[in-house]
Amino acid sequence: MKNIIYTSLTGMTEALGKSQVLAYITKMNKENKFHLISFEKHITKEEKNSLKLELLNQNIIWYPLSYSNKYGIFSTILQLLIGMLISFKVLINHKVHALHARSMIAALMVYPISKLCKVPLVFDIRDFSADEKVDRGRLKKNSYLYKILLKMEYMLYFHSSKIIALTKASKDVLVKSVGVEENKIHIIPTCADESVFYMLHSDENSANRMRLGYSDSDYIFIHVGSVQEWYLFDSELQYFKLCLQRNENAKLLVLNNYDHDFIFRKLKEYNIPLDSVCKVLSVDYSEVNKYLNLADISLYFIVPSYSKKAAAPTKFAEFVRVKLPSITNAGVGDMDFYINNFNVGVLVDPYSINEEIVTNSLLAIDENINPQYEYLFSKYFSINVATKEYQRVYDAI
Repeated sequence: MKNIIYTSLTGMTEALGKSQVLAYITKMNKENKFHLISFEKHITKEEKNSLKLELLNQNIIWYPLSYSNKYGIFSTILQLLIGMLISFKVLINHKVHALHARSMIAALMVYPISKLCKVPLVFDIRDFSADEKVDRGRLKKNSYLYKILLKMEYMLYFHSSKIIALTKASKDVLVKSVGVEENKIHIIPTCADESVFYMLHSDENSANRMRLGYSDSDYIFIHVGSVQEWYLFDSELQYFKLCLQRNENAKLLVLNNYDHDFIFRKLKEYNIPLDSVCKVLSVDYSEVNKYLNLADISLYFIVPSYSKKAAAPTKFAEFVRVKLPSITNAGVGDMDFYINNFNVGVLVDPYSINEEIVTNSLLAIDENINPQYEYLFSKYFSINVATKEYQRVYDAI
């Protein structure tokens, strides 16, 4: 039984924490005992105690910390120190076999422990952190802070015993441009849990559509998750508005828990009626599958950038699982490879939306006679494949 300290900036009560952390480690708890440190943004005392007990019954000791960005970098430093102290406490009481850090900040938190106590570090990268801040406009590329962050990022790459990358594109960058040893990089894209995401019977889908006020003739586009920061929501609405002109039965369903005021403002700007044409719903992670099944097409455009070579949209694995075609864009992780080689969607330039592009992309979806959803999912996106690869990483240390 290996003791693993797992650190995550993402909270376990968030959809991403549930789908990309808990879903994995709860399947690996027979061979490993996890000491999980996470930073929670929205959680009540009751939720915390309930989940802590639930995880303890699954051989996972959870240390939930409160996430704060109130004082900027000082808040980050304080959180790093608290997480570091908890990690030291675990290390004193247990023989720790590996430190698994999900993201650069989490890795910096346990780096001193790894260095001083010679405990192997598994650096699970979610993006190219320093460049991601440049792409978002938070840093300038010639600034001292960028250079410091990049140096720290490179330090983590070379110190880590293993690196988990989400995409082949990011592995190529690390090997060819950074000089990281190829054999210590493992590609594990964001996956979907088959017990949570699966195809529903057509009768159940019809009933769910009726409950939401949809008819059988409605053609439903769905957007899942955030609509700000990295998402080109304006381009999505431009695309949908042209779809609506082409087909009066086109509907837009947005699943989003936090940005409703922004969404309502944008719908008004593009003159897209709320309720009759577009529905905006807050849903729990456990309910998402139901809505994916009743949709006809997933629509999402993401800002293509250098840092996004390392990113993999979690929702894509879920769409593939329920055989929902994607209308999305190139330049993000390995999306070009998946869409072009497995016929599970269409790539569209989000900066050049026009009637011809919309018509051609929808025709391409309709005429696609050999989509390879099941093969793609079983080869790349099954959580069972991912957990086996993670276990191989732990075993190799």
